[in-house]
Amino acid sequence: MQPLQTVLPNKSSYHTPSPGRPSFSLGLTQFEKTPTPSPLHSIHPTLKNIKLGETKEEQIRTWIVSSSLDENQELAKYEGREYMVLQRKDFWTLKPHSWVNSCVIQWMCYSFNDIDSSRFKRDFYCVCPGILEFVTRDNNVASFIDGVTPIYAGLSPSFGEDNRFFDKIVAAKRNWWLFPYCWRGHWWVYAFEVNAKRIVILDSLHSAPEDDKRDKLDAYVGRLCEDMASIAILGFVRTPYGPARSYARFQSNRTSEMKI
Repeated sequence: MQPLQTVLPNKSSYHTPSPGRPSFSLGLTQFEKTPTPSPLHSIHPTLKNIKLGETKEEQIRTWIVSSSLDENQELAKYEGREYMVLQRKDFWTLKPHSWVNSCVIQWMCYSFNDIDSSRFKRDFYCVCPGILEFVTRDNNVASFIDGVTPIYAGLSPSFGEDNRFFDKIVAAKRNWWLFPYCWRGHWWVYAFEVNAKRIVILDSLHSAPEDDKRDKLDAYVGRLCEDMASIAILGFVRTPYGPARSYARFQSNRTSEMKI
């Protein structure tokens, strides 16, 4: 998980939540202004000028995920994004048999968007998982009515002004937008092909909607994807019935293989 700064103080003198975590109200996406982050301690002296072999790395990992230490202690910050901070409780979700949380997924989205790969920069843009997660809450999904004139809780009128979670200028240059999404304790990815106006759903557990509610959710997400495209791309024309949707087919053997 790069870039990061590891923070190993003997004792933490502060207990604050990660700044910049999104807040939502009334089913409309609206991020709060980033507060001034608490200053992070510098790298602990014991980490300076040492070679990290397997033993040292194992000691650091053990310290990071220790359940006896402060769960709110800030352990890593993303270079150039002062609001993106991971606390110990975020790293706990990386333990075996745990569910990774949205803060870790958001960190990975930033990492993918900043990757040096020319193909990724040309083709793909990862979108903050919190956008869909909070707009498509249960009551909003229940009230969603699809059709030529759909009825649904949409994005805030100010959506797109805060580029921390959706950079419309960068997104407009990419062919595919990737939306990590968690529902019923399971993560999958909505891959929205902007120009073709279609969604490919990469779900390792399902090759079709598992029930009517999931089918309704997928349709709802399609409408929101087109809403975002309308904000990012001048002249984007929505489809009458929402973008076409399909599920990727997964084949499992000794090495996972995905076919689209």
